[in-house]
Amino acid sequence: MKNLKSILLLVLALSFVLSISAFAADIGMSVSVDNEAPNPGDTITATVNVTENPGVILVAARATFDTDVFSYVDDSVSTKGGILDDAASIGKSDNVLFDVGNDTAKENITSTGSLGSFQLKVKDDVAPGTTGKIDVAVEEAYNFDFDELGGSTSKSVTVAEAAVEPTAVPTAEPTA
Repeated sequence: MKNLKSILLLVLALSFVLSISAFAADIGMSVSVDNEAPNPGDTITATVNVTENPGVILVAARATFDTDVFSYVDDSVSTKGGILDDAASIGKSDNVLFDVGNDTAKENITSTGSLGSFQLKVKDDVAPGTTGKIDVAVEEAYNFDFDELGGSTSKSVTVAEAAVEPTAVPTAEPTA
């Protein structure tokens, strides 16, 4: 009976250890924009950043955005010297896919920094005070041991209220 309990405890301990090692941490991400309060018609640049990197060799992340507020303009991705060596992006009318990896890595890459940037135009007919959201989610990411990783983030951008032009106050003519 004592051996059976020992074996049972050993099996439970092993299954606990294996379940922990099979779980990989999420990739910490953020989105920053170069203009927190754009006007209708303005173009903003959104940058997807990796802020916490548990170790990766491949990341595919998709950025989606509120198409009632924004229209897609252009994208650019980090190149050699970014967080991973090989980078590509595909921009569409409602999302941008960042696909970055290093197929020659001999170990996990743990650097942080820009995953890529893209430009959005605030639509001309958007009312001031309207908030549009930019969401980023990891669709596929692996570390050197082929553990799957996740991660997501979002950013809200509020269209600026219309600026009020100051009214000129007439000045009196000096008298002699």
